[in-house]
Order: sequence, then structure tokens, then C-alpha cells
Amino acid sequence: MKMSDSGNSKSGSSSARPGARDNHSSEPPSLERASQSQASNKRAAEEVSPGDDFDFGDDLDHDIFEEELLSLEKAAVPAPTTGTAIPVALQRPGETGNALAARTTNDASVGHTTFLPKSKSTVVVSSSQRDNPLIKFIRNVPYEYGEIVPDFIVGLTSCVLFLSIRYHRLHPEYIYGRIAALGKSFVLRVLLILVDVDTHQQAIRELSKVAMTNGLTIVCAWSNEEAARYIETFKAYENRPPDSIKERIDDDYLSKLTDSLTQVHSINKTDVVTLGSIFGSFKNIMDASADELGLLPGFGERKVGKLIGAFDQPFMIDPRKRRRK
Repeated sequence: MKMSDSGNSKSGSSSARPGARDNHSSEPPSLERASQSQASNKRAAEEVSPGDDFDFGDDLDHDIFEEELLSLEKAAVPAPTTGTAIPVALQRPGETGNALAARTTNDASVGHTTFLPKSKSTVVVSSSQRDNPLIKFIRNVPYEYGEIVPDFIVGLTSCVLFLSIRYHRLHPEYIYGRIAALGKSFVLRVLLILVDVDTHQQAIRELSKVAMTNGLTIVCAWSNEEAARYIETFKAYENRPPDSIKERIDDDYLSKLTDSLTQVHSINKTDVVTLGSIFGSFKNIMDASADELGLLPGFGERKVGKLIGAFDQPFMIDPRKRRRK
């Protein structure tokens, strides 16, 4: 009888509190809280406005999601591997550094989409050039493949288009399309020509006109090995100053006088020595008359006229008197 009363008491207590949790329930409290959180997230996902482009679905935890992740302007940007500050594509929410590096970046300084190489010493090779025989001869600089417009990127503002004359004869329209796709991108634009036929004069003449019109520099190679050396050299000398190819002028007076006066057509180094020994200074040479200059050995009427004409002509050229190209 007591057992029955006890059972009735428990039953009555349970019916008196219909919202109370059953202490003997097999579901742990952590699972119950997880179920409630999932239901809350599902209701929040259903309330997303139709214009929301993100549409993350019901697995989004709104309690820990930060709104600034949606703003690309606040996203972290890894440093460019080229060593120069260029605008890069901003990191997307959840995107890893490797995924960002795999994407191209918009380089405003050259007006072209530039592939971010893994290293600043790397030559970027277009994926379309994988079967090019010269690739196997690039041994002195590292290279990697990328989806780029030119055939090779050898610097931040330098690129190379490769063309063999044999292929150009079969597909003469090919190079025009490549140049059009390149647009105004890059500062140094090299057209690397592989001369692989005997009668190449006419083709090079035509390509020279195309290069001059579109701001390209022509470099000719007679083998794949030589073409690969050029590409390696372009990359190796990317950050070198031009001092090694500049004319070296000594700091003494005679060297400077020689450099100045030999700019006049028909005046050679022997003439400079003669002028310097007779008149002593550049000012005295400029003040000398035609009769005085005509008495010097090696100075005829024509040479004297050119020298005096160089001294008398104005430094500023009148644009109206320029020759029309």
C-alpha cells in the first residue's frame, strides 16, 4: 500500500510540473544545449534576407561570427613576395595564405594582372609554354608555372613574349593576338625571337616594325640554349643598376671635354686634343672665330661650320621646326 502511495505521489508530482526536466532522462545536458544552439542557428539562417549574397546556411555560429570578416577592406593582406609594394587581391574570409598566393593580383603600377610567385627570384612561366624546348635549358634561376598573359615574367615590370620564326611563318596572325592581349602592361616588354630558319630577313624586318609600333624590344636568339640564357639574364639583372652598360667617363677635365665635343658630328678625339692644346678651355673654343679654327690642322671648312653651328644653335628646339615623323 505504501508502494502504491509512493508511486501515486511521484506521478502526481510529475503531472503537477509538466515543464520540469526529468532527472532520469538519458539525454545529457550538453547534448540538449547543442540541440538548442543548432535550432537557434537554423532559425537565424532562415531569417537571412533574400539580398544576402553570403548565404552561409545553418552551420554558421552567429555567436562567434564577427562582422568585420565580411569587409574585404579590413581583411589581412600578406606581404607581396616581389619585394615591392603592389596592390594585391584582398584575402577572402576563411582563405588561407596559399590559396591567396595562387590567385592573381591586380598591379596598378603596370596596369596588368600579375601572378604572385613564391619567391622574388623566380621566373614565372606561362602554362602554355610547358612543352617549349627552351624550358629545360633554364637552369640558373628557379621558375614556376602560372596563368599569365605573357610567356615569361622576369621582373615586377618586365615580361617576355617568345616567338620562333618557323611558327610565325605558319601562323602570322599569332603574334598580333598576343600583343593585343598584353595591352599596355609592363614597362619592359621583350619580344624574344628564335631564328630557326635560314631565310629570316623579311620576317625580322616585319617583326621589327610591329615591335616599334607596340613598344616592344626585340632580342634574337639562334638556339633554345641562347634564348634560355637571355631569360636567365633578364631575371638575374632585374635589380642591377645600369652602370655596367653605361659609358664610363673619367672625372678629369680632358675626358669631360672629349665627351662634350665629340657629340658634334665629325669631331674626333684627335680634334679635341688639338682644340684643347691651342685654346686651353671650353669657353675659349666657343669664342674662337671661323678663321682661327680654320688654321688648325685637320679642320676644314665643313668641320669648322659644324662646330660653330653646334655652338650657335639654341638649346631649346622649336617644336614647329621639328621634322614630322
